Amino acid sequence: MSNSHNGLLKILGLSFGLAVAVGNTIGGGILRTPGEIAGLLPGVPAFLGIWLIGGLYALLGANALAELGMPADGLHALGWPDQGLAPLLLQPGNDLVPEIAALFAALEPTLVVLPALADRHPDHGTAHVLVRLALAATQMQPLLWTYLVHGRELPGPSFAVDGSAAQRAAKQAALAAHASQLALGRGRLQHMSERPERFAPVAAEAGIGNCLPWVPPWWLRPWLRLDLVGLRGVQRWTWARAPLRLDATRGLPVLDLADADGAPRFARLSLPLRSPWIFDHWGWAELE
Repeated sequence: MSNSHNGLLKILGLSFGLAVAVGNTIGGGILRTPGEIAGLLPGVPAFLGIWLIGGLYALLGANALAELGMPADGLHALGWPDQGLAPLLLQPGNDLVPEIAALFAALEPTLVVLPALADRHPDHGTAHVLVRLALAATQMQPLLWTYLVHGRELPGPSFAVDGSAAQRAAKQAALAAHASQLALGRGRLQHMSERPERFAPVAAEAGIGNCLPWVPPWWLRPWLRLDLVGLRGVQRWTWARAPLRLDATRGLPVLDLADADGAPRFARLSLPLRSPWIFDHWGWAELE
């Protein structure tokens, strides 16, 4: 909820799925960085074509939001690219956290609903990290509910919210309007929209000190990248060069870090190779 608006703060929700499309389209990305996009394309016709395709993609998201009854002043589009949020956050000197922090400072939310850290879509897990860091930067402490779109189940205790028949019908209409999201997963998304929505408090996702929850196979380790993100910025290592030691009791690697500043910190393990598979195998973990 927001002190300045009578309703839920609909940001970074299911559109990285359906609930709120906050700058998750190619259209948003091309409007944000037209010079960079133009430099990657062979000529003006290609640039204009990509611009038009991006605009159509964004229009589909707007149609879905209209079906959900989202008022015009309830959407704060940030122009972030689809499937490109993690690389943006991991760029040194990025301004993503200040952008979200400024939005929170203006809206003063009392409840924020965000993707679960365990969500295997890289945009979803990264959205969780961004929201948590932005709230830490503003020192706000609203209620936090997380939801899972891509993954087996929410960690820890959770609760279900079953909408009315009218609300379920609105979700189905929003899905139909967002045609680009149905191209590869129509049946799965329709099934998801029919079941009760399940949420869990962020406290259920707490980590275990600086232990990492991953023990990758030895033959992959030369290619793995370990990233650490916090309010102090981004640190990046290959697995072999990361400051790791083994916790003999738990059998897990521990990231040796300087004294914490009290703000949340998040580690991400990834294999930076091109692949048609978009989902994270390891994803993000919160450190204490």
